[in-house]
Amino acid sequence: MTLYALYLFAALNHALKTGTNVTLLLAALSLQASPAVVGALTAIGGVLPTLLAVYIGRLNDRFGARLPLFVGSGTVIVSSTIPAMWPGLPALFVTAILTGLGATAFAVSTQSVVGLFGQTEDRARNFSWLSIAFSCGAIIGPMAAGPVIDLAGHTSAFVMLAFLPVPAMIVSGTALLVLPPPREAGRRTSAADGRARPAKRALDLLRDRQLRTVYLLTALHVSAWEVFSFLVPVYGSGIGLAATSIGVILGAFATATFFVRIVMPYFAKRYTALGLIRASLVLAAVLFIFFPLASSVPVLIALAFLLGMDLGVTQPLAMVVLHESAPSGRTGEAVGLRTSVVNLTATGTPVVYGALGGALGMVPVFWGIAAAIGAAVWALS
Repeated sequence: MTLYALYLFAALNHALKTGTNVTLLLAALSLQASPAVVGALTAIGGVLPTLLAVYIGRLNDRFGARLPLFVGSGTVIVSSTIPAMWPGLPALFVTAILTGLGATAFAVSTQSVVGLFGQTEDRARNFSWLSIAFSCGAIIGPMAAGPVIDLAGHTSAFVMLAFLPVPAMIVSGTALLVLPPPREAGRRTSAADGRARPAKRALDLLRDRQLRTVYLLTALHVSAWEVFSFLVPVYGSGIGLAATSIGVILGAFATATFFVRIVMPYFAKRYTALGLIRASLVLAAVLFIFFPLASSVPVLIALAFLLGMDLGVTQPLAMVVLHESAPSGRTGEAVGLRTSVVNLTATGTPVVYGALGGALGMVPVFWGIAAAIGAAVWALS
């Protein structure tokens, strides 16, 4: 039952995060914030997670997941109530910062502890269901916030969202949630004096070839996801598509990521996780080549659905490899480092490819990300 509770709490916490992100932007626009301010509001939520995700992982390794789960849920609850008590643009920035931090604390802790349940062969299935839970949260949050904003305003939406993680905070703070203890810390021997010393630096994890490969493939995956998310609306507008059509294309991508995670354990039993990740990225590169050549809405929907099916398998498989490769007692730290990579890549990718798109146009950008993915996967093979 604990696993199912964690899946439910992950969906509720992620629903708050995604719903709050939408509400923050709409609230800022209603306050006549400039595009630069809205962009800063979008980016600032990833700053602290990038810096602190590794330390959150270490807390999991040392004390277990209960405290970070409790604090993460409590932080996002408080963050969503701030705009109701302190209206104005500064409050929105505080909410963005705290929501990013609290949601990251909960996500890193959940990803760390889920890998401790069952046997090695169970991890693909467990992480697949956790990814489905996050996908559900990504759908629920904006869909719940939108109607409340239209009917009762932004403040009411923030308050409504704040109630979603309350069960997670209450249960994680009690013995009702039975969590496995963290793995016993491994030790390494110093070449100088032969004494066993604990490995302390997060960058030491990059010495492991398999972990290093996972982190680099994760960066490629996030780049591909972010490029699709922000270039498709730009490209669609440029070829004269209506907002509804663009929304359907984006929705096809999101729907595909949901369904592919249901069948992912079937493929994980037959192929290696790293092999599937590499294959998915190669296919993503091929699909990016065809995107700027298409202008028909049905064709773009089909391409988006295929890309969503393709990229949707990477995140749960990466977590499987991390848990198999991380040194004993440093699983949370390994997950935290991956989260830092994700946030750093997600923050930098829109800036880089947005600038390239403004200077060179959309076709070189789509083909550029395809070439970058293909070359990187080849180099890592």
